[in-house]
Amino acid sequence: MTLPVKKNDIQKSASSIANFSPEQINVLKNSIAKGATDEELELFLYTCKRTGLDPFSRQIYLIQRKTKDDDSKEKKSNGVIQVSIDGFRSIASRNPEYAGQTTTLFCGKDGKWTEIWTQEEYPFAAKVGIYRKGYQEATYAIAKWDSYVQCYWVKNNHGKNSQEVSSMWKKFPELMLGKCAEALALRKAFPSDLSGLYTADEMAQSNNEVIEAQEVKDEAQKPKLPSTKEWTEQNKKITEVQQKQIEEEVNTQSVKKVPAQVAQAQKVLDRKEKALEAEVIDNEIVYNGSEDHKSKFKEIFRCLKIFSEIKNDMEKTVELATYFSERCLGVPLKHLKEHLINIENDYKINHSKDISAA
Repeated sequence: MTLPVKKNDIQKSASSIANFSPEQINVLKNSIAKGATDEELELFLYTCKRTGLDPFSRQIYLIQRKTKDDDSKEKKSNGVIQVSIDGFRSIASRNPEYAGQTTTLFCGKDGKWTEIWTQEEYPFAAKVGIYRKGYQEATYAIAKWDSYVQCYWVKNNHGKNSQEVSSMWKKFPELMLGKCAEALALRKAFPSDLSGLYTADEMAQSNNEVIEAQEVKDEAQKPKLPSTKEWTEQNKKITEVQQKQIEEEVNTQSVKKVPAQVAQAQKVLDRKEKALEAEVIDNEIVYNGSEDHKSKFKEIFRCLKIFSEIKNDMEKTVELATYFSERCLGVPLKHLKEHLINIENDYKINHSKDISAA
């Protein structure tokens, strides 16, 4: 059940900062900025206004991160503002000097860069360059795997610790590392706009902690990435479990006699919160190249300007569809359209001659 936020001076001040309604502030404090103090909420809304990011679109959010107090040695919860990679892209695209970016490149320990990572081992580093008008060269940033990968120290019954890579970094190593490199490059290219802002992927290592476990996997065993079918089934199970939890929570809510106006207001808040919960579930389903996902990809691809320019050339259409589809793997379906538009803009900048020739 959503708990209403008291109308105090802090809330009124927060409402005036980002021009959010009291209902929207209730939703923020009970979902996107859950657990935030009034002062943390005020700072969060001020950051939303300064960056022009929309918290309801998950471009920016506030999470509670536990840190150890130096004096008491106890863990305390503090609100930390984080921006999604889509938020970074949105801020950069609004800057008049932004002129696109390079394709994400990956390399192993041999230092040879490639667009597509096909090795069984994890990539050693990822590199992205950002173009700015008036600059001859792109501003590059390199993210090393060891510097950003999220790991957990697992402790077994014998007291020995071993380090394991978290599930998302294990399933999508090049996607996660690529986002870190992109965020680094964007912040390096536009420090005035992005200074002090970090993505969740960059901050992943701060969550590393020791977890009690009964078994520890063999460290020498090479990680095996799941197949498309396995990932689809896992996503389906996760979605079903989360949906069941939402239904159980709704069904177990007690019925109370309240004034009609209060009941109506609560229904509005509940609908908004359910919509946000559904959005979280949708965000966990990513494009994996399956037939179901390809139908949505084709629908969006046909709407791109680049498709209308080469629609009479079937060979070029197949080539571009393959090029775009490979660069959409691991992208949340909810953001697939925005991602395709970004790829289209980047492709036109780097392949303008190819398009005109077609």
